[in-house]
Amino acid sequence: MNSNVNNKLNHGDINKHSNFIGMAEDLFVMYGEEQNEKMHRHYWYQLLIPTNKLEINGETTEGQVLIGSYIDHIVHSDSKILSLLIKPESDIGRRIKYYYFQKEPIINFDNPQMDQQVKTFSKDVTVENIQKVASLVLHQLLSDTSPANKPDSRITKMINYIQSNHIQDLSYQDFMSSVFLSKSHLANLFKKEMDIPVMKYLTWKKLIFASKNLAASNKTITEVAHQYGFSDAAHFSRVFKENFGTSPKRIFQSKHKTSISFMFL
Repeated sequence: MNSNVNNKLNHGDINKHSNFIGMAEDLFVMYGEEQNEKMHRHYWYQLLIPTNKLEINGETTEGQVLIGSYIDHIVHSDSKILSLLIKPESDIGRRIKYYYFQKEPIINFDNPQMDQQVKTFSKDVTVENIQKVASLVLHQLLSDTSPANKPDSRITKMINYIQSNHIQDLSYQDFMSSVFLSKSHLANLFKKEMDIPVMKYLTWKKLIFASKNLAASNKTITEVAHQYGFSDAAHFSRVFKENFGTSPKRIFQSKHKTSISFMFL
């Protein structure tokens, strides 16, 4: 995986903050203490690698944890955790789905190489090392997987349509027109391919776009909420907390914000 960095940070910049979040197209990389305020669920898969141990759903583990799409969980840890949120419809996400999530929605495993990579990284936390450890961890995670089949071309077309239009203005009729399918046919095909209903996916995409905007700008939560079609800041905050287990105010005021672009080869 090659990468390039925008808004470079130095070692001191990151370490004076308790947490770090980097955002890419198919991946969010977070490093810091994980203290969810409530049980929550989200569309993207999540890989948790503790530097010591973590508690998930009341059970303590020192190994790694991989969480499937829309699986209820709550995480606490007094030590720092490297957390990767991975987009399910990406090539990496589809490989993870077909290898790891055929039987269990939450996978506990013990990969000594991942563990050592994160512990080594925790001693020298820089943007460059965050990129490096994310690449190494993904390589380890995918080492036994096979390339996944591509999604139905009509679903790919619809996802591209969402990416290239003003998401706050999109409707079900727009989706039907973009792929020339009836509402029922589109709903069934999308759910089969993506494991999520169309409109729930659209809400998730709005949440991700809004989060990236908050991370990359000085806009208020109210401004970003209105920009992406949420009725107000309270509505956005409620949806955010349902998906991430904490408030957007806590995330974007406490974590160091940067943009990291990853290129997967």
